[in-house]
Amino acid sequence: MTRGGWLRALGAALVAAVGLMPAAAAGAAPASSSKTICVGLVIDDRSIGGSVSAKCVTVKRGTTGVGVLQAAGHVLTFRSDGVMCTIDGVPKSGCHDVDDSHYWAYFQRAPDGTAWSYSSEGPAAYEPANRATEGWVYDDGRSLKPDNVPAAKICAALLK
Repeated sequence: MTRGGWLRALGAALVAAVGLMPAAAAGAAPASSSKTICVGLVIDDRSIGGSVSAKCVTVKRGTTGVGVLQAAGHVLTFRSDGVMCTIDGVPKSGCHDVDDSHYWAYFQRAPDGTAWSYSSEGPAAYEPANRATEGWVYDDGRSLKPDNVPAAKICAALLK
């Protein structure tokens, strides 16, 4: 299965999950609560003229990858089959040019990890662990990985 193939396979589940998850459920919670976790988030759209952003996000334990993006304040758009097309309006073409080799690729790093792993689950199903890092890169057909911003640099204040 191609890296983009899982997107279609989980499309219906993604649409259902996004439709059922109120925006407030994905909101940030106080870091002091034992029911919250800290997740690093890296978004890399350099392949289409953008930049790399990295942010530490505090969410409720059990929040999905979609919820982490929403809690960080990102605006997402999806195709009718559930494939995520844009993060904050990027790419500018919207869903028009998204296909098996041009899409937002989803990666994870283990808590305090240093190596990206391509996600075997869609972002509406995957629940990151405390101190894990979520990575998104706009893949333009070259099988890219997100920039390797160290987890300690992203969430330094919360992880001490």
